[in-house]
Amino acid sequence: MKKFIIALLLVSSLTSFSGYDFPNPVEISPSNIDTQTEIQVGLRISPCRNISEDFFIEVDGSNIVFIYSSVGTSPCPPGLVVFSYNIGTLPVGHYSITVFETYGIELPDDPLDPSVILTQLGTPVSFGVSTPRSVPTLNLNGIIAMLFIIMVFAFFAAKTRGT
Repeated sequence: MKKFIIALLLVSSLTSFSGYDFPNPVEISPSNIDTQTEIQVGLRISPCRNISEDFFIEVDGSNIVFIYSSVGTSPCPPGLVVFSYNIGTLPVGHYSITVFETYGIELPDDPLDPSVILTQLGTPVSFGVSTPRSVPTLNLNGIIAMLFIIMVFAFFAAKTRGT
């Protein structure tokens, strides 16, 4: 009976049997991205990772490869922290970003060299970049409406001064 309980606890602790769905550690922000918006790649990872501020990015059509380097530290406090990288702006289109981690204090000279060991972080994240919405600032109808409002206000102001 003891072995059965231990086996049941072991199986239930596995993520595939526990029913707990771990969130993707890669997040793209902001949620609405246009061609003038700076894109942020957020990495939700363990606080015991000492992350380099340098990163490598390669945009190949709609596929983006993002590589950063890190070194583990000890002791490790519990929880997760979010590291954010600004990858700039992109033209209009639909993109998929895949994030990889390489071990080391700094990035290698050629992170795509086959001898560099890369570990994929989470699953690829898809997002779209749209054209910025135009906001009409000098619309003829708006100018006429504003003129009408000013005239009504001036009429009532002149009428109250006259009495």
